[in-house]
Amino acid sequence: MHRIVVPKQSSAHRFATLLRQCAKLPQCPSELAACKPYIQNRFNRYKTLQSPSQTANSLKAGYEALDLLYSASQGDQNGVQRIRKLISESESSKRQKSEWHKERAKVIPVKPVSRKELKKEANKRYRLLTAKRHPDATSILARPRPVVNGKRRVPVLVNARGFPFLLIKKPQPKFLSAVLDSKLKRRWKRMERLKRLESELPMARDEDEWDLLTGHKEEARWSGPVRASLKEVQGQISEGDRKTKELAQAMWKVVLEERKLAEQEEKQRVEQAKQSAEEKENPPAGEQDKKQSTLCPYGPKAVTSSHHAATSPAFHLPLTTGQGYQHSALGNGRYGINIASIFYAKSDKCCRRLTAHQHFLVGYQLPNANPLACQSSSQICLQYSNSQEIPASNGLIFIKHGIEFS
Repeated sequence: MHRIVVPKQSSAHRFATLLRQCAKLPQCPSELAACKPYIQNRFNRYKTLQSPSQTANSLKAGYEALDLLYSASQGDQNGVQRIRKLISESESSKRQKSEWHKERAKVIPVKPVSRKELKKEANKRYRLLTAKRHPDATSILARPRPVVNGKRRVPVLVNARGFPFLLIKKPQPKFLSAVLDSKLKRRWKRMERLKRLESELPMARDEDEWDLLTGHKEEARWSGPVRASLKEVQGQISEGDRKTKELAQAMWKVVLEERKLAEQEEKQRVEQAKQSAEEKENPPAGEQDKKQSTLCPYGPKAVTSSHHAATSPAFHLPLTTGQGYQHSALGNGRYGINIASIFYAKSDKCCRRLTAHQHFLVGYQLPNANPLACQSSSQICLQYSNSQEIPASNGLIFIKHGIEFS
């Protein structure tokens, strides 16, 4: 079985001979100085070829280039001119390709920045702004704040390898990250020192035993300083853990108080929303009368003639089907009307019967006219039963929440 040969690891790809021939070229034409970088660029471009046919063609071109360089180094002007032509064509091709890419970049629209990239840039800017502690910043244990703008943010108690902190919002400030990092490094150094002293203590005891065996009594023992340092480091670690525990308990109290205030504020918002909705649905009597007094007729006015009676002042009366209404509401008991049905005209030719107890009426109609033929769309029409009680000269003008006799 033939051995697999990687072309780029083969000696045939070594182009030191070509580079040596480039050094022997005459210095007269300035274009020949670009021959060496041109060869290096070509070899770097085709060094990953795996196809046998392409590799053979490239090697053939390389041998032809070697012969051309040799002839040019010997003073052959034809070889020199050919090399100059190849280099000039290569440079012009590069310029054309560069110009094409520039024109293509002008035509192709710029890709919009994604939301993820925008968020990443915003986080970077925020980290730069929070690199140092704000001069007016208060302690996190000073919370909960009695009054906040908007909805209260309840912090979350989290820990970074045993060190607690309150996470209020993301991204995390850089100053807080630096504080946590310094605490972690300090505790890690103490733990490393503790392990080192624990490993040195048995060796110090062996030294003391050796002194006892050899009879060399000394005032200070080897294990004394090691034990003192070990006790000091253990005290520092235990003191740090105690402070961390107290800090975590204080932060948890802050979280509980923040939750309590957030629940109270949420209840207040719900109650205020209900109260405002009730006020909108049931406005006070004074405001309702004020609104009704400002209502004006909607739709075309009544057609009057010389024999029509004078228009009476409007009054507001909710109408319900099947009920009789007297004109005595205006102080005049001569006429009355029984409402049989109420219709809503969706268009000039299409009417829809409304349900009973509808208290909104807008529109215009004459008594002797077709009760379903409204003057325009989006109007309310009445179908009355005893229209004979109303003189033909009296028209009906319906306004919101009432009826007006004329």
